Amino acid sequence: MDLGDIYEVLSSGKMISKNSSEYGHYWSMLYNPEDLKKFNDAVSVLGFNLISENGYIYLSKKAPMKEKEIEDYINKHKKIIVAVSVLRQIEQSIDVSEFLIVQNFFMSMQEYIDDDPTIKERLNFISEKEDEYYQVEELFDLLARNKVIERLHSENKYRILAALDYYINLVLMSEYNEEEE
Repeated sequence: MDLGDIYEVLSSGKMISKNSSEYGHYWSMLYNPEDLKKFNDAVSVLGFNLISENGYIYLSKKAPMKEKEIEDYINKHKKIIVAVSVLRQIEQSIDVSEFLIVQNFFMSMQEYIDDDPTIKERLNFISEKEDEYYQVEELFDLLARNKVIERLHSENKYRILAALDYYINLVLMSEYNEEEE
């Protein structure tokens, strides 16, 4: 394991959460001051900043994003942001390192879905399948592929990773902007 492995993960657009069983060791490695300085110096030369917030790290471009880059970023992350908005609405007191079970989430969602048709609309945006349970499974798979949650040994149990905070902030900004309009 070396700094190149960490760069490979971060440069692919993924975040590293300190509570991830897959990438948590990278987090620990970057808290060695010598390795952190080496890594920061290397990514700086490549035009990036290493950002560390609330238990997760990611790379950010130094230069301001151009309009096309912003559009590409939004399009790349749109489904994740929508999935997090559903997750946040159903599990309102969600916290890092807690666990989610697909079946429990689905049952909780049933209490909200009749009163809020936007939940179904958002699930349809995430998944083309008609069955709501399969849509929820796809929501969890999407979040797991993007390192927002992490599947545990159990098929339907997931750990919430620190990176969820990043996406919740994007959802909150989106909600704020909608209120302003």
